[in-house]
Amino acid sequence: MDLKNKRVVVLGMGRTGIATAKFLGSKKAQVVVTDEKSVNAWGEGFKSIAREKWLQVANYGAEILDGASMVVPSPGVPPHNALLIEAQKRNIQIVGEIELAYSFLNAPLIAVTGTNGKTTTTTLVGQILKQANKKIFIGGNIGIPLIEYAQRLPQADFVVAEISSFQLQWVEKFHPFISVLLNMTNDHTDYHGSFAEYVRIKTKIFAEQTAKDITIINADDPAQRELIEKIRSKVVAFSSKRELREGIFVKGDQIIFKMQGFAEEMYPLKMIKLPGWHNVENVMAAVVAARFCDADRQSIKSCVSNFYGLSHRIEFVGEKK
Repeated sequence: MDLKNKRVVVLGMGRTGIATAKFLGSKKAQVVVTDEKSVNAWGEGFKSIAREKWLQVANYGAEILDGASMVVPSPGVPPHNALLIEAQKRNIQIVGEIELAYSFLNAPLIAVTGTNGKTTTTTLVGQILKQANKKIFIGGNIGIPLIEYAQRLPQADFVVAEISSFQLQWVEKFHPFISVLLNMTNDHTDYHGSFAEYVRIKTKIFAEQTAKDITIINADDPAQRELIEKIRSKVVAFSSKRELREGIFVKGDQIIFKMQGFAEEMYPLKMIKLPGWHNVENVMAAVVAARFCDADRQSIKSCVSNFYGLSHRIEFVGEKK
């Protein structure tokens, strides 16, 4: 993607918007930034680019679209935003931050989405791969925006990213090596308009995958059962409720991973310190992703056994005797 001398409008000056502006500036674009909030409310991060020659700060209005070849909205900007609607009327290309970042990545991408469990699963996948001596970047909707990685491009074996439905709104060619769809419940309808639209946006995570890629889905999620026929990549299902012919599932006190190309593997349920069956599902999805990235079984067991959760979420603290 050649951005040199293109006039690109960035909507929203939170952390992702500022990182996007920096990235575009590094690619010699003419960057126009704006936000519904006043400049004084844009935060400390904006000061790092405020005096750049490639940057123009504009008032929040339709005139900023004049001469623009692209608009990059921050994830929190809803699709019914008046400037985005105007951009579509003018046939100006709208590109999401993760779409922009993806086009410059130098390592296979593992993308994790779902209504719940994204952060836990993304973090666990990254930690397992690190335990297996892989060079990893972890970010996206948590921590460092994907666009920041795309600007620096440090050496990595895999990029592991949490991806929200907001981020998937404006993607067309986004193509992870492994996509993970944990679950889908009626959420963010104020942003997307309806649950059906929310589901449509979530499925963009695997829309551009091919037969060489992997899609990990939840066999127990009613919203996902109708999606399988639309998936072109290799589908691997997980289930905490029933035995599967192929995939990963709970049987008794064991997690069974049964997949063509792998010897059948067993992992003890008791290795999981996170409470709740939803976290068993998160772990199963992480195990599958890690195995397809050549993480060894011992690294998986060791990492999961020592993973007690994230701060500000439900954590294991001990057992009452």
